[in-house]
Amino acid sequence: MCVSFLFSFYIAIIISKRKACVKRVTGGIVQIAYVIQKNMSKCQ
Repeated sequence: MCVSFLFSFYIAIIISKRKACVKRVTGGIVQIAYVIQKNMSKCQ
């Protein structure tokens, strides 16, 4: 299980290197999700 996770992570790195714009979009989504999570924790 651990090996397959590392393997899929390695493939993800290769894909992100080939598609830099996809990596940027993914980073933006992660940033937005982080901001939403921060705002949600403030409300509660």
